[in-house]
Amino acid sequence: MINDDVCDGQVSDKLQALSDEFEAMTQKKKELEENIDVCSKKLDRAEKLIGGLGGEKERWTENTRVLGEKYFNITGDVLLSAAVVAYLGAFTVNFRQVSLDNTSALSHCLTACHIYWKA
Repeated sequence: MINDDVCDGQVSDKLQALSDEFEAMTQKKKELEENIDVCSKKLDRAEKLIGGLGGEKERWTENTRVLGEKYFNITGDVLLSAAVVAYLGAFTVNFRQVSLDNTSALSHCLTACHIYWKA
């Protein structure tokens, strides 16, 4: 009988330990499931953000190309602007317009000097 009580006590202790471990593991499982849910939501948001930024790359690439052209042409643009203000400023609007419309000679001169400008 004493042996049975000792065995019952050991079994009860073992059962209690297993029950406590089961409770702890169930709680850990619940926490992990919540963590999976949070990570899934973060992943969805990250995919949306990356998808949105894909269009930005195209826009920035185009802006870079346009700014490169403007940078390439800036010397000629400034030179032409300064020439128009300095030499054509005193003339009438009609004369200035006719002079600017006939810029082929000026264009050849600027290109020969490796100065590029936007027509």
